[in-house]
Amino acid sequence: MQSQVSEYLLEWGEARDAKALAFLRDSLKFVNYSPVDIDSLNMSLNSLEQIYSTVQFQLKNQPVVNQGTAAIEWEMKCSNGDSGTSLPSTLVLSGSDFIRLSNETVQSIDLYFDPTPFAQILQHMNASSTRYQRSGLSFELSLEISQHIATLMQSEKLYLQSELSLTKLAKLAGLHPNHVSQAINQQFKLSFTHWVSQYRVQAAKCLLEDASHQHSSVLDIAFSAGFNSKSVFYSAFKQCFGITPTQFRKHHCS
Repeated sequence: MQSQVSEYLLEWGEARDAKALAFLRDSLKFVNYSPVDIDSLNMSLNSLEQIYSTVQFQLKNQPVVNQGTAAIEWEMKCSNGDSGTSLPSTLVLSGSDFIRLSNETVQSIDLYFDPTPFAQILQHMNASSTRYQRSGLSFELSLEISQHIATLMQSEKLYLQSELSLTKLAKLAGLHPNHVSQAINQQFKLSFTHWVSQYRVQAAKCLLEDASHQHSSVLDIAFSAGFNSKSVFYSAFKQCFGITPTQFRKHHCS
């Protein structure tokens, strides 16, 4: 099978989170059919990264490959903790791709999936936009709030608290949770969960590089950095650095 399709299937099969999302976006230029228009699909994929801290890809069966075609069935499981949104904490999307080939290149891809979850995401985006328009929070005030909570997060190292939530951060900052959520979404282009996760990943990286923690287990380091789940830690770390914490430590110590 030609390399483009091999790489496409490999991305799904290896479930490389952010890398797979980027590859998926790139493949949209080949889409000939989709139950959701491509612009809306792109917006939904962008929102997945902002709302959900973990997006896992999985092939549901072995690809069916014939001369000139390849077909796959897939599943995307999106999950997070305190998202601060009306969306469910776990969202599962599934479907299939039918890929047409010609002269060693992809000619077109037909996508078949239940559009309901994508509609939920788009509905949330529209509702958020309307809510922000009615909130009376100007861009300038949103920027001021984002700077305030970022300073608070760093100076107090709040991200090290595994139980930190949007509501708790807002209370510590003396702000309304909706305003904090809006500031994070608008200024950082991230969900609350994803934003906090970035701080924790950087903290874990520093601990992995610290010689005084060389005998600490990766799980202990995850807990020390504020994570309360090994799988979430591994997913967030790999999404940020492209390798697992264990691989990072081996590379750094070698």
